[in-house]
Amino acid sequence: MRIANCFGWQYGLLRSKNSKDIIYLPESEIQQLSPQESEEEILTEIDEHLNQVAMLQAQLGILHSPQVKNNLAWQNLLERSRNPVILSL
Repeated sequence: MRIANCFGWQYGLLRSKNSKDIIYLPESEIQQLSPQESEEEILTEIDEHLNQVAMLQAQLGILHSPQVKNNLAWQNLLERSRNPVILSL
């Protein structure tokens, strides 16, 4: 987030990508990353997401394996998720 005021630009930054806390810094305190640093950060984040996708795919593979599909508790859980219970007050 970039905000203009009479003293110049001010930037609103999140402390981390999972944070909701915004800190505001004047333009003078912001240092732009070099193209190499930007590329490195982007590639690192892509790798993290690809690893997460691979883990989720492995979990899906386990859930769809014959051993799990033939498990009665798993079948009951699936059936309940297909037919949600609606509670009225």
